[in-house]
Amino acid sequence: MGRCMSPIQTGSCLLSFGLFLWLSQPVDVFADRQSADVQVELAGIALLERDGTTLRRPWTRFLDSESEQVRRQALLAMGRLQSTDHLGLVRSKLSDPVATVRQAAAFTYGLMQGANAGQLYERDQKESVLEVRMALVRAIGRVGSMDDAKTLRMQYATAPDELKPSILYALADLNRPRSTVDEAFMKTIVQRFIKQPIIYERRAIVNWLRRSQLDKSPLPMAFHKRCLADDRSDVRQACIGLVQNNGPDALALMAGSLNDRDIGVRIAAARRLGQVNHTAPLIKKLAETFGSNVKWRSLGTDSLAALVALLANPLESSQKDVISTVFQLTQSRLAPKKKEKIPTTVPDSGPPSNDIAPPAPMTPAADENALRIVGEINCASAAILDRINGRIKKTRTCGGLQFESDRLTHWQLLVIKRSAKAIRQIKRLYMNAESAGRIQVLGELGNQPESKARDQILLDALNSKDPHLVIRAIKMTVALKPKGHRQALVDLYKTATGRRQFGVIATLFEAYASLALIETASLLERHADDSRLGLKRAASRALSQLESVIAKQSQNQGITIDSGRRDRVPPPAFSTDEDKPDLRLAQYAGFENALFYTTAGEFLIQFHVVDARQSVKRFIALIKRQFFQSQRFFGIDHGHWIESGDPTNTGYFIPGQLYRPEINQQPVNRGAVGLVTGVAGLDGTKWFISLADKPELDGRVTVIGVVKDGLDVLYRLSPSDRIIRVELLSKR
Repeated sequence: MGRCMSPIQTGSCLLSFGLFLWLSQPVDVFADRQSADVQVELAGIALLERDGTTLRRPWTRFLDSESEQVRRQALLAMGRLQSTDHLGLVRSKLSDPVATVRQAAAFTYGLMQGANAGQLYERDQKESVLEVRMALVRAIGRVGSMDDAKTLRMQYATAPDELKPSILYALADLNRPRSTVDEAFMKTIVQRFIKQPIIYERRAIVNWLRRSQLDKSPLPMAFHKRCLADDRSDVRQACIGLVQNNGPDALALMAGSLNDRDIGVRIAAARRLGQVNHTAPLIKKLAETFGSNVKWRSLGTDSLAALVALLANPLESSQKDVISTVFQLTQSRLAPKKKEKIPTTVPDSGPPSNDIAPPAPMTPAADENALRIVGEINCASAAILDRINGRIKKTRTCGGLQFESDRLTHWQLLVIKRSAKAIRQIKRLYMNAESAGRIQVLGELGNQPESKARDQILLDALNSKDPHLVIRAIKMTVALKPKGHRQALVDLYKTATGRRQFGVIATLFEAYASLALIETASLLERHADDSRLGLKRAASRALSQLESVIAKQSQNQGITIDSGRRDRVPPPAFSTDEDKPDLRLAQYAGFENALFYTTAGEFLIQFHVVDARQSVKRFIALIKRQFFQSQRFFGIDHGHWIESGDPTNTGYFIPGQLYRPEINQQPVNRGAVGLVTGVAGLDGTKWFISLADKPELDGRVTVIGVVKDGLDVLYRLSPSDRIIRVELLSKR
């Protein structure tokens, strides 16, 4: 054991440890898998990454392996560590004899600080494999400069069609932080889009236009017509945001998109029409949907999006009548059934006097998902009517008997924040709301002016026993800085420590750094060697941010920092065997798919078991423990993504164990499943599904899988929908 304490022999010791564990397994553990030697090397890579080892010698052993898979996985792991000590090793692998290894090297090189775009250009001129050239160009976009953007624009005209999308994505990365403009280039790619290039290039063109700092108003109408008629729904959805011309032709195109066959496009069109205050098409669409023959079971969140868009716009009296009709119809649909009485027959009594014939009431057993959507639509129409009347009345009882209280709080907030006496009503709503509703109320405080009532709400939330409410209160306190906030945050550390609320403590550390509370430096130093990885990373980051402030005042304050303590990242303490690094791929070899049963339908996720080994293993472990069962989708934005994985259904849950992101080469396209990065830049239990192409997130989040079936179900999800159960399936 004494030999293993030497840092120079770390790699060999880890390999010996992995080999010992492998030899202790049954003979058939690695049946139908790669060779045992490869598995041992992959286990060693996982351990090096877990330990945060930045020494060159252990990594050189894996980069010189005979297995191309080992070399590739080693490069991806080094990219996740992003140590400048590995820059030379990664650069040397740009000339590896295997194309997949060169591709991984280009991806990793683009993630590292100090990378030189000139090295990538030099390698691109010698490269013959198209996939590797694509990775090299994307890497140039991450590490390049304005001069590189000019070079890429010149290469675009002569590049092969398959390489053009990568050039556009790289240009989008270069344009985003530097606001580089080139109107001539925009005209070039717009004309090319009209000529219908391949789908990958059409996506890239729309992405470049969406992220560009140029004015989109001069875009020709021919482009908009071609874009909104594209055969891919994700392209049509992205094109809605590019229509910035408010002329009659442009408004007619957006109004026509309300009848698109894809619900995501319909939602985007409704939002855009609301932003430009063009309410007539929305009212017309609602009148058609809630006409004489309402198809209740086919109602979707596009009707809800239309109502939300109308909430921020003034309405005419005739339009108000349509909203009243929607409210009455949905209210009748949600009403509980009553025992029918035999009516007394009155001769010549004439037809009933009701102007609106109420439909048959619906019970939760009939269709739970349809009931939730109807409840949301009912509350949205109630919020519009309450806003018009200037008081909260209908939103207090909307949604039906099964409607959650935090959803009522959501709709009441939408009415209150436009009121002249908003802060008084917000305080009253906060006192009457439950924990999840109070978290929503805190989020609205940022839009209110400074007042005594606002400060009282924040201080009351800081003293709460609910850790999720306290975390939200800390973040709002940092943003709003109420009177006495500095001492309140310092005192909160002792309370959170006594309650063992580690998520609150980690959030406090971030607050200390944001507010430059140098008096907390000694406290942060004590946690620099904490056995809990989340607290250690949070304290280290806070110390790093305070370093410049402390350096100026250290002579007066007598404060010193041992920088070496921040650099040491020991392995985290594992509470259970299930949390330990997975050295046996066979533990989850039979499960490469997960079927999610929700109240809105089913969808199938296929895991990336090779590119995100450890993250997939932990995700499957949570499924086996039924961790996701009964959870809601707390974050739903049908134009971007949906989020889940929070047992509190608030979005502020922080688990006791956090992990380093497992960045890989999988793109964040429509249907991609990834992990939400939380406290101290670490992954927890929260996950998301992208509902649009997000190339700006490529190489920034852990992508663990992709939705292979049931993508349409995701657009039917509402905030009230829950996960019924999750079934693990073998490879299909």
